[in-house]
Amino acid sequence: MGMSTLLFENKRSVIGSLALLACLAYARSAWQLPLISDDYLVIGLSLQWGPPEGWLDLLLHPLYRGRATSIVLTYWTYKLFHLTPQAYALVSLVLHIANASLLYAFGRFPRIGWPTAAIAAGFFTVYEGHQEAVIWFSALPELLVFLFGLGAAWVWLEWLHTGRKRWLGAAFVLFAFALLSKESAVALAPLLALLWWWHRDQHPRMPWAALCGFALLAAGYTLWAFLGKQGNHHFADGTFDLNAPFPLTIRNSMGRMLWFWGLLSLLTLLVLKPPRWRAAITAALLWMLIALLPYSFLSYMPRVPSRHTYLAAAGLALLVSAAIQALWTRRRNLAALAIAILILHNCGYLWLRKHQQYVERAAPTEALIRMASRSDGPILVTAFPYSKEIAGWAVKLTVNKPGVTVLFDPAEARPQTPVFSWVE
Repeated sequence: MGMSTLLFENKRSVIGSLALLACLAYARSAWQLPLISDDYLVIGLSLQWGPPEGWLDLLLHPLYRGRATSIVLTYWTYKLFHLTPQAYALVSLVLHIANASLLYAFGRFPRIGWPTAAIAAGFFTVYEGHQEAVIWFSALPELLVFLFGLGAAWVWLEWLHTGRKRWLGAAFVLFAFALLSKESAVALAPLLALLWWWHRDQHPRMPWAALCGFALLAAGYTLWAFLGKQGNHHFADGTFDLNAPFPLTIRNSMGRMLWFWGLLSLLTLLVLKPPRWRAAITAALLWMLIALLPYSFLSYMPRVPSRHTYLAAAGLALLVSAAIQALWTRRRNLAALAIAILILHNCGYLWLRKHQQYVERAAPTEALIRMASRSDGPILVTAFPYSKEIAGWAVKLTVNKPGVTVLFDPAEARPQTPVFSWVE
């Protein structure tokens, strides 16, 4: 006997459960972690470009126009809560819950259904693989590109099912906001085509004109990015390189995401062969592949960082959901045990292992701020694991003393100038 659809159609209960799962997974990091390195840089830049009078300069900046939505949101977070770390963590956590709830909203469409969407959203909420997007406030663009991108996908499916033009118009508007959130939003054009393929029984004819419109918008945005490459350091620091070994990066990233809940889910579906299992596997793997592709042209590491797997994790969640439902129809007790272990494993990993890594990541900036708060003048920084801009903004934002600044050139320092040196 399958899972009760009525149970998963209770939207308040499901969304409430998603919120509880998110709090269970991220409560420790939200309450205990300070702001981390790049957070100070992002807050500092938001003070320049976040107010309406700075929006034109923001849109003209070759890099940060692709972070416009997060810059504006960061500005208002600072205006309301100044530098309270818990406030920034709460913003990310609320967005994460909203994104999981949006994933659940896809249950409206019969091809997906409420049980599939609810279980997928639950897994997505606690999945530790994309934790950087939720814990590290500087990764806010990942949450926003998911919010606007999946919102565009939802209204796109609504248009496919109803044919009402207002839904198509809303899809283009949300797609534009996604492009102003992160460059990876260009992947939404093929993802929309994938969603049509999965729902082609409701809309047999491929909507070429609409898909070409999204493709042209994505292509124009990409061209705009390349025209500004001279002012975008991501084209020079290894973040984006057309000569990067992207097939290797994709292989490593897909393997990392599938291990081990994805692999167990694949094996479960291959063994049990529930209805439409081939379509579920194909759609999930293609979603992951397409969502990871824009991030695969990096040369500074052999796999995509965890924060960049946030959108791809929606495909993994679909795979896990399909496997849990298939197992539930055969061995309900085993499926319930698997769900419990899944939650404990992911939440425990976040609490016991990942938390300490973020404490260590924040330590250099926190040490610099402590020294600056005890100083009455400039500090000479001789060794710091992050950029000069991060060091400068961290001190400027947190230490309210005239003359307290950071120096990086020993020639500018006096003999009595305090020296900060962070050695790993």
